[in-house]
Parts: sequence; structure tokens; C-alpha cells
Amino acid sequence: MVPWRLAVATPDAPASLDTARIALTRSATTMDYFANAAWNDRIPLMFQRLLVQRFDASGRIVSAARDTSELESDYLLETDIRDFHARYDTVEGAPEIVINVQAKLVRMPQREIVASLNATQTARASSNSLDAVVVAFNQAVGAAVGQIAAWTLATPNV
Repeated sequence: MVPWRLAVATPDAPASLDTARIALTRSATTMDYFANAAWNDRIPLMFQRLLVQRFDASGRIVSAARDTSELESDYLLETDIRDFHARYDTVEGAPEIVINVQAKLVRMPQREIVASLNATQTARASSNSLDAVVVAFNQAVGAAVGQIAAWTLATPNV
């Protein structure tokens, strides 16, 4: 168990991903969204909640909470969501889910960046259906959250 407390900041995200809509791309320059489909919250808030849940479930940290909880923390985890979409290579083919999150671990109260990580995870949907896309998103997001949590817990030497 690590003897320090962690605050998890609300992730930054471009306006196209700071939404509850499920994003897709068919080209490098165009972002679109699945019709009549949405996550249960805005992507940054959903990702923050998943991170806190992963830290809590690990049983390896004294305290992990959203940074809005106003609890004292020894470290702050800042994240920047850069990709969170289904990428279609062909019109009818199953998309690949792309999750890319830049993470920074900041020592508090000095606000000194002690480490950074670029977490990139992908998962191929089993078919070109919304259900299969959501399953693949769950796989890729779970892997990204797990990667960030493991890295965070292994990083500080306090």
C-alpha cells in the first residue's frame, strides 16, 4: 500500500470530446457522433469517476478522491484526453476504438510534475454495431484506466 493521498483532477478534453456523445471518425479531419447514442455522462467526468473507482478498488492507496472533494492530497493526477473515438477504416467494417490520454503526476502543494505517461489503448469492435462498439470502448477504456492507475501507484518515491 502506498502511504499517500491522491486527488484526481477532472480531465481536460477538446470540445469535440467534452460531451456525452459517442464519437467516431471516418477520416483524419472529421469527427462525427453515433446517432441516438450517448454515454451516461460527459467523457471527462466519466473518465475521472472510472479512475477514482480503480484506485479505490485496488486497495493499494490510503485515499483517492476527485479534486473537487477539497480533501488534502499529496499528489494530483492530471489527465488530458486526446483521443476517445471509434475509428472507421472502411464504411462497413468494424471500427477500432482509440483511447489516448496524457497523464501527469503532480506533487502537492509544490505543484511539481514528478512524472508523465502517454496511455494509448485500442480495441477492435467485433462488428459494425453500436453494441459491439460499446463493448470495445469498455475494453479500451478499462485498459487505459488500468495502465494509468498502475503507473500512478508505482511512480512516487515518497
